[in-house]
Amino acid sequence: MPRMKTTPHIQRIPATMAPADLLAWRKSHGLSQEDASNLLGMARRPYQYLEQGKTRTGLRPPKIPRLIELATKGLDMELRVIRMKLGTRSLAEIKASEG
Repeated sequence: MPRMKTTPHIQRIPATMAPADLLAWRKSHGLSQEDASNLLGMARRPYQYLEQGKTRTGLRPPKIPRLIELATKGLDMELRVIRMKLGTRSLAEIKASEG
């Protein structure tokens, strides 16, 4: 019986998003830290730590997890579609018009 080929080892793609990039992403959409953390499915405090470049121990700069980086890219598209449909520039303007 022929031998089956094995799947080659898949290397993990390193995260490339820096804390400043996360901050820029949030501000580009007019989001508060609370809104951004909710959209990303995380608590506000860990989000703040990532954005500020801090860790709880303070020993090393945090790395933005690849999953968060990918989520921000997906949310970019979703937020743009929402803004196009509503004819507004940012989520802050949407919230202001609702309130």
